[in-house]
Amino acid sequence: MHAGRVVRSVRLVTGLVLTVFVAGHLANLALGIHSLAAMEVWRAHLMDPWRSASARRPWCAT
Repeated sequence: MHAGRVVRSVRLVTGLVLTVFVAGHLANLALGIHSLAAMEVWRAHLMDPWRSASARRPWCAT
């Protein structure tokens, strides 16, 4: 039954990552509808979770 827990944990984590990505994408689109200037101002804030060290760690070999 240990494998079942691992699969459930992996599904939870990947689902949360996907949810955060989609929420950021939709927020960016909403800002773009308002104005391009607002979209540019918020771009750095919306990209922070994907540029952090913890977000890059699984993809880096170091």
